[in-house]
Amino acid sequence: MIPNHILNSLENLKSIGQFRELKSYGNGIDFFSNDYLGLGKNFINIVKDDLALGSTGSRLISGNHYYYEQLEVFLCEWFEKSVLIYGSGFTANLGVLSCIPTRHDTILYDSFCHTSLKDGIRLSLAKSYAFPHNNYEKLENLIKNSVGDVYVAVESVYSMDGDSPDTEVLKYLVQKYGIYLIVDEAHSFGILGEKGKGWIHQNQLENYTFLSIYPLGKAAGAYGAFVVADEPIIQYLINHSRTFIYSTALPPIMVYGIYQNLLELQSADIQRNYLLELSKLFNHQWIYPLIISGNENCKSFANILLNHGILAKAILSPTVPKNKERIRIVLHSTNTLEEVKLLSDLINQQKNI
Repeated sequence: MIPNHILNSLENLKSIGQFRELKSYGNGIDFFSNDYLGLGKNFINIVKDDLALGSTGSRLISGNHYYYEQLEVFLCEWFEKSVLIYGSGFTANLGVLSCIPTRHDTILYDSFCHTSLKDGIRLSLAKSYAFPHNNYEKLENLIKNSVGDVYVAVESVYSMDGDSPDTEVLKYLVQKYGIYLIVDEAHSFGILGEKGKGWIHQNQLENYTFLSIYPLGKAAGAYGAFVVADEPIIQYLINHSRTFIYSTALPPIMVYGIYQNLLELQSADIQRNYLLELSKLFNHQWIYPLIISGNENCKSFANILLNHGILAKAILSPTVPKNKERIRIVLHSTNTLEEVKLLSDLINQQKNI
């Protein structure tokens, strides 16, 4: 027996063109993955004999392997703050937002924030309100009417639109109102800032940021995430963040692989510069939303691209607003100029239809 609401929901999704299915992609030109620097194709150079496949437990029980401590020391020295490694970007966002603000506080967040941030906010006991994307007049009005400590959550580069917040306005709001700024660096870490340190570093926001989250599944080409904050905040997370306390730790072999990839990421200036040059062709964005209104129209153009060997994903409503469906074009340092020209020609043909 299967509950009727499950069957009805699946039939409804199919009827309106919103049914999701898993699909494996073969060879093609990558314009859809988050592997911005090509590091996701690395293989671990195993020179150790203690790189276990299983971590055997959470970090507070049996999973706190030696390589965890070494990686966190490395990251602490790089970011000049305390660091805590999580199992994924999703669990980091979920764990941070759900446990730090209290029932007496307020969370304000950009409406374009990732689902993981929104889910963490929903689990929090704090009052919460979204503000329209990058609308700082609305944000300031919300701050003025908020209670308790006020936390503001933004992304450094938004995953579906490829744009960023206004750094000067954020600095002003932190200085004037004493808000606690939380930044998800998922799509800027590895690309912006000295040695790929990220958007916060590039814009000198370190002293204005309460806490930042760095997922490792994008430019770092690995898995997991780390949180950067002052030491008391990290200790608080170790003691209160449920997604940290009760999750099985990343295996030692993955932690060692993360370290190797981060060393490559730091020295990838040639790849970063090339990627940023490519992005000039797409409004200085390495994530570029090609808006094609309508789910079916969007899927149709994604198939045209696929027929030309281009892998680019159609992002459909309700993931994005209705009539804002898009092909999410992602640039990489591994894309050649010939590949980009092919993509540009196909886009121009689409615009002329």
